[in-house]
Formats: sequence, C-alpha cells, structure tokens
Amino acid sequence: MVVGLSGAAISVALIAPMLFADVDATIKVVTAGLVVLTVILIPWVYLGTYYVVDARELRIRSGPFRWRIDLRHIHRVSPTRRV
Repeated sequence: MVVGLSGAAISVALIAPMLFADVDATIKVVTAGLVVLTVILIPWVYLGTYYVVDARELRIRSGPFRWRIDLRHIHRVSPTRRV
C-alpha cells in the first residue's frame, strides 16, 4: 500500500505543474494518462506477483503479465534473497 501512496504523490507532483503551464491540451492528456498508468502498473506488478507449481508447470503471474514454464525446461533452482 505504501508503494501505491508514494506513487500517487509522485504523480501529483509531476502532473500539477504541467496542468497550470502553457502546454497544449493533448500533451497534458497524454502525459497525465502515462503517469496514471505507471502509478497503477508499478504497484500492481510489485504487489501482485506470485508463483504456482503443479505437477507439470510453473505458472507465474506478475500484475497483468502471465506466463507458464514447463517443469521439464527447469534444470536448476537457486535460492535468492532479492525482493
């Protein structure tokens, strides 16, 4: 939740000066849209990442991204402490 709140604060800090500047409306809309998408995507990927291993495959979901890896293609697993 902290990631989402800090992302929102950053997006407001980036968008606010632009909204009052003499900039074309199209640029304002596109920039605001990109900032909002980024603020949504980063916490979604960070907080919504998980793995499921069943008898045949490793299923990975990270925010809107999903993929599957057949267990026969995994030759080695190493522990890590990365977040």
